Amino acid sequence: MTKRRRVRRLGVHPVFALGVTGVLLFCSLMHVIGSNAASGPELWRIRSSEKIDEARRVEELSQIAEGLRTAVLRKDSEALLKYYWRNAEVADPWSGAWAVANSDGADTYESEREILADPASPPYCALYDTVCRRAMAKPEHRDDPSYRLSVLDFFLAGPVNIEIFFRTSPDGARVDLDRAILVFVRTGSPSSKFSRLRDFESALNKWADEFVWVELTLTRFGWRYERVLFGLPYDSD
Repeated sequence: MTKRRRVRRLGVHPVFALGVTGVLLFCSLMHVIGSNAASGPELWRIRSSEKIDEARRVEELSQIAEGLRTAVLRKDSEALLKYYWRNAEVADPWSGAWAVANSDGADTYESEREILADPASPPYCALYDTVCRRAMAKPEHRDDPSYRLSVLDFFLAGPVNIEIFFRTSPDGARVDLDRAILVFVRTGSPSSKFSRLRDFESALNKWADEFVWVELTLTRFGWRYERVLFGLPYDSD
C-alpha cells in the first residue's frame, strides 16, 4: 500500500520562507516494484528497513531543495551553480553501483556560470524571465510547457510542497539513496495528490503550472545535477 510522506510547505517570500522549521524525519513503508521496460526504472519511497538512512538523506535533500528554491527567488545563480559538474570532475565522475557519468558535452560549473551571467541566454530566461522564455519559443514550441513560465515565476505564484523520490536499482532489488528527484508541487493543486513519480511523468503538460523538479545524483564530489537544472524531462531541446 502506498502512503504519502509528510512534505514541507514553502511560502512565496524569498527571505521569510527560510523560517520553515520542520524536517522530513519520517518515511513510509513502501514496496519496491520492478521497472517498466517502456518507461524506465520507477521511483519509489524507501523500504522501512532502511528508514533511518532514508530519514537522514531526506533531511539533507530537503535542505538542498529549500536552498535551490531560495536561490531562484533571489536570482542567486552562484548558489544554483553549486551542484554543477566541475571541468576537473568530468574525466572521473563515477559514484557507487550506479556509476552515473556526466554526459559528453554537458554543461559544467565553468561553462554554465558564463551562460547564466547573460540575461539573454536560454538558461537564464528559463530560470528567471518568463517574457524572454516565451519569446524564444518557435511556432512548433508554443504548446511546450517548458516555455510556459520561468522557474522564478512558478515559485512566486504561490506556496509549494516538496516530494522526494529515489530511483530503484536496475534489477528492482533496492532503492538507491544516491539518486533522487526533488519535486516542487503547487500546494493544493491536483498534482499535489500524486504519490508516485510516474504520476508526475504522466502529467508533464502541467509542468511549471503545478510542479517542476530537479534530478540529483551523489558522487564522490558531492551532489550533482543529473539533468538540466529545472529542465522539462525528456525535452530534446
